[in-house]
Amino acid sequence: MEAFRNPQSSFLKSMGLVLRIYLATFLGCVAPRPPAPPTTVARAMETRTYTVSKDQVMKASINVLQDLSYTVDVINVEMGLLTASRTTQGKQARLSEDEEVVPSMPTWKKVALTVGGVFLIIGIFSLLFGGKDGDKKDSGNKTHVIHHGSNDKGPDGPIIHRYRITVNLDEVADGEIKVRVSAQGEVEQDGNILQTGGVHELEFFQRFFASLNKSFFLEE
Repeated sequence: MEAFRNPQSSFLKSMGLVLRIYLATFLGCVAPRPPAPPTTVARAMETRTYTVSKDQVMKASINVLQDLSYTVDVINVEMGLLTASRTTQGKQARLSEDEEVVPSMPTWKKVALTVGGVFLIIGIFSLLFGGKDGDKKDSGNKTHVIHHGSNDKGPDGPIIHRYRITVNLDEVADGEIKVRVSAQGEVEQDGNILQTGGVHELEFFQRFFASLNKSFFLEE
């Protein structure tokens, strides 16, 4: 009943809700990303040492990458180098902000943000300072403008995540192999790169090395 007695107040509340949703959609869509950790911390996450032969580590690493749905791209046994990649619609790890990022807000969204904001403000001022006749006269135009802005087409394709893993094997002593794993990723939609960066999540490397330990156990 309160809404019928004071329609202007009810409309203002509705406009405030719309404004909050609008700002959250266009301005809050990009979450801040964590910075890359110091080199010593990153290497500690990425490195393990095993008392097995180099060939065993190479073979086990290939099996692990295949189990994790990666495609092996390069194998260099002599150099102890192995690279693999994966393309998926599922996010596997968060990317750190250690590279220059292509602006994630495309041109169409900037235009929609600007035009929509202008007409939203005009609509609110028209309600506050316009008379009843002006409200009736402008109501059709305001509705038309809002619907016109919502018809702008933006990216509608799936968000694609690409990851690339590099495994580097190094003999540090007789019978000891140091395994270092590094990873990079990028996020793409409709052919546009939204994010690039390194993977520095502890859980990501823990999963890899846990799978590597399991692979050694299965081979034995």
